[in-house]
Amino acid sequence: MANKVIVHEKLIYVFDSVDDLIEMVVREWYQKANTALEERDRFDIALSGGRTPIPVLQKLVADNLEFDWSRTHVFQVDERFVPIDHADSNYKMLNEHLISRVNIPQDNVHRIKTESADAQLAAHEYAQQLNNHFDYELPRFDLVILGMGPDGHTASLFNVDELIANDEVLVQVTANSKAQHERITLALSVLNNARDIFFLATGTDKSGVLKKVLQDRNMQLPAAHIVPRDGQLVYFLDKDAAEKL
Repeated sequence: MANKVIVHEKLIYVFDSVDDLIEMVVREWYQKANTALEERDRFDIALSGGRTPIPVLQKLVADNLEFDWSRTHVFQVDERFVPIDHADSNYKMLNEHLISRVNIPQDNVHRIKTESADAQLAAHEYAQQLNNHFDYELPRFDLVILGMGPDGHTASLFNVDELIANDEVLVQVTANSKAQHERITLALSVLNNARDIFFLATGTDKSGVLKKVLQDRNMQLPAAHIVPRDGQLVYFLDKDAAEKL
């Protein structure tokens, strides 16, 4: 069961269990995908790294529903500048839990190529992939799935002073004193141009920062700047994450 809540015009679903949350996210994923395939003959999704999306990807694979992966394009929201077989690689996680387990053409998988000479070049090459796919217009993903760190970061955007709202900048390199590796991430302008954004957060360790982002509207936290231009933003929280709202 889910309770629907509106906080400062933001749509929030609060679930009694993580399993219920995952089930609804998967159901909504398929709904958004089928709409995109019917209306535009293509479904473009960007997935964040970390632990957040893993249960959703596992549920997608376990359900084994018929789905047209041939017209689905999977992009990365962000990546650590590490080899693709590194334990911290976001692509390794996506490949292990989704890409290698579904019948998706390799040409439809758009990864950040960390075998490039340096992170700046990897960011430049990823931006070129976006330009090629979206015909040099500001990328408009059908769905972006994000998580939120206990410090209020999302994607690999750690500090508000590094947020770039310039539509000409699609991908950027970031660093954080707590992070071991350089990061490559979609820029804020790209994230906010999505048709739909799902924010997933579970556990009591996210309750404090969610209160700051959703209730206090603390704009010193990068996650608070995720505000779609003309799309929809939905938060999917379990009751532990939502306990301070």
